Amino acid sequence: QVDKQIYDFFAELEMEDLIPALAQNAFVHFEYLRYFQDSEMDLCNFSLIQKKVFKYHQHRIGRMIDSANQSTQSTAAEGSTDVDPSLSPGQGQAPSQRVRSRHSSAPSPPQAANRAQVCKQRDRNGTTGPGNVAPVDVATLEAEKNFEGLVKVLYKPDRVLRCEAVEALTRLACTDNNRIPIARAGAIKALVHVLHTGDAAMKMMAPEAFYNLAYKNADIRKEMVDAGAVKRLVQVLNNSDSNIRYLAARAVKRIAYSSTACQIAVGDNGAIDQLVLLLQNRDIEGQIQATKALNNYAYNHVRNKTVIARSGALIPLVQILKSGTSVGKIQAARLFRSLADVADLHALISDAKAVAPLVQLVDTWSAEAQAQAAWALYHLSYTPAIRNEIKRAKGKELLENLSCKGNDEGKTAATLLLPRLQ
Repeated sequence: QVDKQIYDFFAELEMEDLIPALAQNAFVHFEYLRYFQDSEMDLCNFSLIQKKVFKYHQHRIGRMIDSANQSTQSTAAEGSTDVDPSLSPGQGQAPSQRVRSRHSSAPSPPQAANRAQVCKQRDRNGTTGPGNVAPVDVATLEAEKNFEGLVKVLYKPDRVLRCEAVEALTRLACTDNNRIPIARAGAIKALVHVLHTGDAAMKMMAPEAFYNLAYKNADIRKEMVDAGAVKRLVQVLNNSDSNIRYLAARAVKRIAYSSTACQIAVGDNGAIDQLVLLLQNRDIEGQIQATKALNNYAYNHVRNKTVIARSGALIPLVQILKSGTSVGKIQAARLFRSLADVADLHALISDAKAVAPLVQLVDTWSAEAQAQAAWALYHLSYTPAIRNEIKRAKGKELLENLSCKGNDEGKTAATLLLPRLQ
């Protein structure tokens, strides 16, 4: 249905030549959706993912139309116009004519859709635009891995070019060998600038670029912190668009990974309060990314764990344990396991009514969830009152079963915990 909507949309605009490129890009995403649909994931989750993918393509459609219109208008001076000058742009025209161009001398759809072709045609005619400024072809810059050229585009006023450049850098950053050269080209500061000055589409794409660049590179993550990326991402966490919040939380999660300096920056810039708000939100994907970000923030840092426990995160985390998705429950149990490693937080965890849901999670079908819950209970069992809570929730019987049928991690946790419940 979504594919047909996109096709009909372009067919009405007489821009059918754009459809193959879009379909090729969309194919992977919709195949991904079909995988989730065929799996045991509940329909609610599938609908959320489908909605986000469609919204993503709506942004792409908007950018492609902007690009087509801009290319059309830049070449209109080469022809004449039959439009009545007394009419305002688009008046008295069919909808498809209005979107294609303000001029009847608009180029054919392939010219309007392909920025590179238009640029080459201008070069052959000796007309490169006002002031003879050479046109920018982002596709060529990407193909040549001209990172400096792409970074320069991020500072240009043309929003379509900026969007294309962010997308290009995001794709290039997927390759290990490209990340350091991209960072050295000044992309970090430029992407921070995009987050600060860009529109909603750019705020959706820039966090994805940060996410890719930060992969397995502590130096780049530190550079992001120094450039003010965390501050801007935290501001974006408060955006009204759930897609943008999700992508920003994912970027914060990766920046906070395994680095004390980055963890401190995440906390000092107010990310914890925003992440807790995401936990309280009904957006399932946002909850999962927020929980993962808090896990990274808490890693190997007692003070950070205390900050999380006292920030209001425990109640929504318990709710995720009770009614969240499988992934959400695993991440929430992992975070409780981390927090339970601090004895001073046991009373807060108990007061949040987390013990019984953790016991119930030991009986779930997910071996990973079972193991995380069992280890959380093991740490909490150092407190006598919580041992009694585990017994009242019939945790002993469930743990005995886990010690025989769980995965290696779950068996180990259950085996260590059971003697304390005798």
